Amino acid sequence: MQDVIFFLSKHILLISIWIFCFIAAVFFITRTLLSKSKMINNFQAIKLINQDKAIVVDTRSLESFKEGHILNSINVPLKNIFLGKIKDVYILKNGLYYWKTDNLPLIVNDK
Repeated sequence: MQDVIFFLSKHILLISIWIFCFIAAVFFITRTLLSKSKMINNFQAIKLINQDKAIVVDTRSLESFKEGHILNSINVPLKNIFLGKIKDVYILKNGLYYWKTDNLPLIVNDK
C-alpha cells in the first residue's frame, strides 16, 4: 500500500491526466448512448430515403444548399429545428463532403 501512495505522490500529473481522460471517455460514451440522434453513412442514408421514405433536412446556409443538395431535401436553418417531438434523427457522417466524394447525386439550384 505504501508503494501505491508513493507512486501516486510522485506522479500527480500523470494520474491527473489519466483521471481526466477517464472522465472524458465516460462523458462522451454516455452522451452518445443517450443521444436522440444516430450517425449514419451515405449508404444507410440512401436506404432510409428509398425504403423508409426519410425526410432529408439540410441545415446548411441557403447559399450552400443552392450550390448542391440531396434530392428532395429541404433547407431548414439549424436554429429553427426543435428535436423534442421528432422520433428518429440521423446525422450524415462526414456530411455532404463524402456524399460528393462517393459520386452520389446532388441537385444544384441556379436561382
